[in-house]
Amino acid sequence: MKRKRLAMSSIALATLMLVSLFAMVGSPASVSGQASGTTARIAPNLVGRTMTGTGPAASTSFTTGQTEIFAVDANGALWDTRITSSGNGTWNSLGGMCTSSPAVVSWNSSYFRIDVFVRGSDGAIWWRDYQNGWSGWNSLGGQAASGTGPAVASWSAGRLDVFVEGTNGALWHKSFNGATWSGWQSLGGKLTSSPAATSPTSGVIDVFVRGSDGAVWYKAWNSAVWSSWHSLGGQVAHNTGPAVSQALWLFVQGTDSQLWRTGMGAASAKSPGWGTLSGAPPEALSTSSPGAVVLTSGETLVCVSSTSGNVWYSTDSLANWQDWGSTGTPPVINTTYLPGLTQGIATDGTYNYGISDTALYKYDANWILIMTNGQAAAQCGGNHMGAGEIYNGTLYILCTENSPAPELAYVGLFNTSRLSFIKRVDLTKVAGNPPTADQMNIGAAGVNPDAGLLLGLQFGPYGSTTPSPAEVFTFNLTSFAYEGHIQASNFSTIYNQGISYYDGHYYYSYGNLPVGGVTSVNGGVAIMNTDGSNATQIIPASRMMAGGGTDEIEGLYVTNGGINVLRGGYVYTFPFQAQLG
Repeated sequence: MKRKRLAMSSIALATLMLVSLFAMVGSPASVSGQASGTTARIAPNLVGRTMTGTGPAASTSFTTGQTEIFAVDANGALWDTRITSSGNGTWNSLGGMCTSSPAVVSWNSSYFRIDVFVRGSDGAIWWRDYQNGWSGWNSLGGQAASGTGPAVASWSAGRLDVFVEGTNGALWHKSFNGATWSGWQSLGGKLTSSPAATSPTSGVIDVFVRGSDGAVWYKAWNSAVWSSWHSLGGQVAHNTGPAVSQALWLFVQGTDSQLWRTGMGAASAKSPGWGTLSGAPPEALSTSSPGAVVLTSGETLVCVSSTSGNVWYSTDSLANWQDWGSTGTPPVINTTYLPGLTQGIATDGTYNYGISDTALYKYDANWILIMTNGQAAAQCGGNHMGAGEIYNGTLYILCTENSPAPELAYVGLFNTSRLSFIKRVDLTKVAGNPPTADQMNIGAAGVNPDAGLLLGLQFGPYGSTTPSPAEVFTFNLTSFAYEGHIQASNFSTIYNQGISYYDGHYYYSYGNLPVGGVTSVNGGVAIMNTDGSNATQIIPASRMMAGGGTDEIEGLYVTNGGINVLRGGYVYTFPFQAQLG
């Protein structure tokens, strides 16, 4: 509820226009052939898909031996999963509004550190890192060409070098020295893809791109100066770019839609010239760039996304590629952005409804606005509304004051057909000797039609910021007489914002205490039985990061189609098979 909302931090979206001279590249060479080999599917997880036009990225920590694969889902959120000798992990959301394949590097040998970069919805490059927990998203500015993403390399601890194709088609570079970022610098060229970069040894960087002739071109840094551009030939599929590992294995998707590779340096002894891999993924490659990384074993892992949205990977052993395995795909989480909604959402199965501090909204099934009642809070006697729920054509909504005192415990009833006001019920003045408004401190209203109950979810103990087991006050749905209360068992929350009954359970959303200035970082969605037993979290706040993850988690509703949660103006829909993680 807004009266108890903490101050939110925001990330400024800096924009740096990239301007440079163009450098032309020369004549093409071509590759041809057909890949063959055996295939095997490993640990499928066929829920959701990767974003069209984006591929995966991979990173290995030589401190822990962990290999992480990153991918962007169909809604632009970044996800990662882990590959170990014992199998694949689950997919975990890192949020964001990504518009490109990610780039990732692990650079510290004394502890587990990962840095990941993407092109954001504003065209700028965004960055977050993992070191005993994930940081928030930070903008590096710049403007990457549409349809392209960044590359990153690290040639020493604390050193990061980021590369993008600018809006003028040139290669641009920005570096981090362990303390500060440089400005953007043009390295020229005429790119037609996302770049790829690696550091095979300290002080050295190799950058690879698709040139205007469709061939692979590269440029190298030798600790002092950049080389000129050199062609490696080949013909790379349109709208895709190269991938390279620290062992200088280079991978591209050819114009025949097959995966091709060549080697430089020590790798060239295994791969003199371009050739296909000895095994191909079971599914057709999507139009996207591959990813590559060296494993602790010294082998190279290459990963790709398929036309069905799966992520596949394979490793080499002296150029004998093993069977392809699948990490599956990130779970599908649909998001709808409705910036006017600040408190709750509801549905009657045909229409959707939204609740702001003072107004009600009615939408069609696709969240297209139909009508508004801008006087709803005033009509039910308060100046601030909370989440609510629908039963039998009536919308039950919490109404209170946007101030610490006097506390109110009103429920406003509205007809769903025209959003017209029906009546107001003061829950402190009903039969059954109810608690005071302060004692209840209700944050959301809900309905349990099977038991004939109106539900009042406590926001938290009045005046307290200490998490405690959530309480639900119950009232007769017809007479509104107070019937009692239940308490969640062995699971503490605070800032409880929404409650919904479904299939014999109460689902409730909550914010919990801020960590690092992020209000709902420890919040999420929990479930409990109707007597309060077996309370547990089922969706963490980390699964709801489309808006950056700095807003409170608000109301929710649950149907047989899944769990729908409001956060920062985004409505998240979690199919039941994609709840956990």
